[in-house]
Amino acid sequence: MPEQGWILTLEQVLRASIANNRDYQTQKESVYLSALGLTLVRWQFAPRFFGLISGDYVWGGSEPQSGSIVSDFGWNQVLATGARLSLSVANNFTRFFIGGRREVATTLISGSLTQPLLRGFGPGVALEPLTQAERNVIYSIRALERFRQTLVVDVTSEFYRLLQARNRISNEYLNWQGLVTNLDRAQALAEGERMPKFEVDQVRQSELEARNRYVVAVEDYQNLLDRFKITLNFPVGAAIKLDENELTKIEAIAREPLEVALDDAVATALRRRLDLLNARGQAEDADRRVRVSADALRTQLDLNLTASLPSKSSGVQKPFKLDASEGIYSVGFDLDLPFDRRAERNDYVASLIDKEQEARAAALLEDRVTVNVRDAHRRLLRERQTLKIQEASVKLAEARVESTNLLRDAGRALTRDLLDAQAALVSAKNGFTAALINLAIARLEFFRDTGALQVADGGRWIEEPIPRQGP
Repeated sequence: MPEQGWILTLEQVLRASIANNRDYQTQKESVYLSALGLTLVRWQFAPRFFGLISGDYVWGGSEPQSGSIVSDFGWNQVLATGARLSLSVANNFTRFFIGGRREVATTLISGSLTQPLLRGFGPGVALEPLTQAERNVIYSIRALERFRQTLVVDVTSEFYRLLQARNRISNEYLNWQGLVTNLDRAQALAEGERMPKFEVDQVRQSELEARNRYVVAVEDYQNLLDRFKITLNFPVGAAIKLDENELTKIEAIAREPLEVALDDAVATALRRRLDLLNARGQAEDADRRVRVSADALRTQLDLNLTASLPSKSSGVQKPFKLDASEGIYSVGFDLDLPFDRRAERNDYVASLIDKEQEARAAALLEDRVTVNVRDAHRRLLRERQTLKIQEASVKLAEARVESTNLLRDAGRALTRDLLDAQAALVSAKNGFTAALINLAIARLEFFRDTGALQVADGGRWIEEPIPRQGP
């Protein structure tokens, strides 16, 4: 939490937004949940060991008094071919305490393999859950990175707008104070009968309007600042200020030359945009689901192999003394003919519809990305021209105020002319700051929309170069 009166730079603001923003924390949690899902699917395809031990003591009635301990250890695994493999070692130790004390100890090693030969055969079908889980993690990471890019642009834009509002306060305050000085001068001239009273009233009216604009500017700034604290997850009552030196940095960034051809920008966006890559990947997922659903309509033929090897059955109690001569082996099959596949058929038809929908969604997003980049490129060019116009407007307004002052002192201009010139000057200054901020934001949004804005640690961004697509 910031200290009282802490002056925030843009770097500190971005670091705080990455660390504290609520929506960003939710996005990170989504990545973690996707990774949890992947660990579960990988566990299902990894060797799954088990160990069971049970014991009991029996007495009373016609049953002989006895105690026994049974253990069963082994592992199961699903293979990439779709086969299910199981191996277990079971031990049974029983001791009879009455009716002729004796002990019974046996061991049984058994294994089984079930291999699909038609439906469910092959990595393309058997490993589909693992493939999808891995791709889901990639999608969530891309979504997080895309959110980071958007968050940095949004927070930076909000920070810039605050600087613009703060600069407006300064411009309105200086204009108001200038009118206060002019009012004092006008009243003194009126007292010496060198200025008519109605011109004094004109100055007083302009001074009141300027004061009101200053009050409104302060209120607007405070409202924006409170909302900005919520964005950073700061206490709304915290006293923070913005480093006004950042406005100079913005001007340096906005004036950096940037010559990017529209075709190059569109091609870069179609290749780099993370949300578009996700949409294309999800269309590929839908295509794979069609193949898996089609496989479920086939005949199921499973090959079953089992083997068991017990310990010696003679009177000698050697539980781990296995006897190969008493092994039991079997081979068989299970055949499920495709007479009833209504549920599978519905899943297949649904997967075909889903494939078309995902393909349309990816194509639509590609068109939208293209339009976004074209809009961002046009806006960038427009804001550059607007900044040049506003810069010329400020110079012209300053010259107009200076010349009008000289003309009024010489008695060749009215007070209204000076008031109009001063109003035009403050409007030009506010317009220049707005154009500067708009250009800086347009530049950021252009790199975000092309996918060339990379966010480093702490929220710092890097504008990656947009390569040329041809000679």
